[in-house]
Amino acid sequence: MAIVYFGINATWLSYVDKEQTRRSLRVVGAGLQTMEELTREATLTLEAWEIEAREPLGLGLARFETDTAITHLEELLTSAQCVWCRTGKARMIELASALAAFRLHADEYLSMSARPEGGRNIDSLMQAITSVQPPIMTIVANQISAAWSAPIDISEELALLAYLGELYERAEQLRSSLMPALMGRRHLSESELVHAHRALARTQKLVAIIGAAVQHRPDLQTLADASIQSRAYVQGQAYMAGLLESLTQSPPGDATIVEMNRQYATTIGALATLRNGLLRDTLIKVDQHATLLETQFILAVVAAVALSVCLICGLISFWNRIVHPFRVANKIIRGFIREDAGIQMPSPTNYNGVTRELFSTLSSLKEHIDFKRDLETRRDELIENLIKLSETDHLTGLLNRRAFEKCVAEFIDGWRDSSKLLAFILFDIDHFKEVNDSYGHMAGDSALAAIGEICRESCRKIDIMARVGGEEFCVVCFVGSTTEADGIAHRLRLNIQNRQIIYKPGSSFQITASFGVAVSRIHEECNTSILFGKADQLLYSAKAYGRNRVILNEGKKPHP
Repeated sequence: MAIVYFGINATWLSYVDKEQTRRSLRVVGAGLQTMEELTREATLTLEAWEIEAREPLGLGLARFETDTAITHLEELLTSAQCVWCRTGKARMIELASALAAFRLHADEYLSMSARPEGGRNIDSLMQAITSVQPPIMTIVANQISAAWSAPIDISEELALLAYLGELYERAEQLRSSLMPALMGRRHLSESELVHAHRALARTQKLVAIIGAAVQHRPDLQTLADASIQSRAYVQGQAYMAGLLESLTQSPPGDATIVEMNRQYATTIGALATLRNGLLRDTLIKVDQHATLLETQFILAVVAAVALSVCLICGLISFWNRIVHPFRVANKIIRGFIREDAGIQMPSPTNYNGVTRELFSTLSSLKEHIDFKRDLETRRDELIENLIKLSETDHLTGLLNRRAFEKCVAEFIDGWRDSSKLLAFILFDIDHFKEVNDSYGHMAGDSALAAIGEICRESCRKIDIMARVGGEEFCVVCFVGSTTEADGIAHRLRLNIQNRQIIYKPGSSFQITASFGVAVSRIHEECNTSILFGKADQLLYSAKAYGRNRVILNEGKKPHP
């Protein structure tokens, strides 16, 4: 997927570079077109100077076309966002300044009633003409360099455009070197001769380089045959070489500026033909490359979409076949660890292969765990029943003596409220032996069971109730005062006294009980033995006073 992404990104960047290349080629073409218009304007200006025309025909139109070409070039540089374009805008300012200076000189010369024959004035005009071209050549060279960095194989075309731009420059240098001598009807100076020979030699060499470069390209060969290798261009070059030779003779030849400019115009026309053909072929090649890039981009996008769909389908399948089942399995295993009885097991038939085996194993494991849990539940219930049986009196359902002492000790250890009193109520059934002797042991058991029911009915659930001996019972509770403790004991005594104990159908009897109530405060030393001893003494006192009574450790007189 990453490879496809980088391919799409590279294709898109190449497409963007292609657009930049197109803009650069348009700037190159506009720059060369501007050079041609500037050359045509300069040619008409010099011809007007030679024929002494104040208002030369075609010069105004030539200036208009030059301004139009410059405006078009400025628009291209403004619309294109590149480093070379910002540099080109600075060069356009230089061009405007040089062109304004050239036209100013030209208008001054054309307005003179008597034209100068040579000297410094003509030299300054030629210098003004020559200074116009360097900014254009800089713009053309920069844009060719910008197009050269594009990932499109147009190096041959760009090289030819670079050579063509230099041909423009060298042709203008040759003309500029010959023009002062021709205008002044004099020999070439030594420096002019050197510059002219250099320009002519470089021009011939550039034509040879271009001719060698297009030999293996039939399309470009045809274009060269129609331009720099045409008869008109060869004749023009021969004319310029002959003119150079004539200006070195004594006296100079009779060549005129108009004649030279016509031959020069033929040279420029041939270069324009080559320029237009090169730009056309190069732009076609760029467009073909762009079409290829568009196709590659579309194919890359389609491949990315197809891979994305496959990846999504694969991820969904991986989720459904691997991730989700294992998440469910992990949840089930965690439920086993937490001993969660409400685990929902999916059916193994919903899965295939190894996943089905996994859930089959987990189902078997759950069955074993559920079975183990049932055994543990039964074991805990059995242990709970055994503990209950070991701590409970089977006749009354109250605590037995061992469980009673344990609960009282815990009761006392948890005593924190100083406003509460601890009441230890001990009682036993009066004349219980006579009940057994008169009504039988079953009747005695019924009496003991009735005492258990009366304790549960008369006391709170938080109170400790126990059978501590044969017919002895005890209730331990927290009370707010000794009066409350006395009331609890009396309530128990009256409920026992008023209960009819049925030991067989149609037969019943009543019993009474004697009570000893020991009350202790939080700051007093107390434990089960101490409280039991105090309450036992008070119980015996109640029996001594006639039974069926309650005696507190406050020293109050017992009363029934």
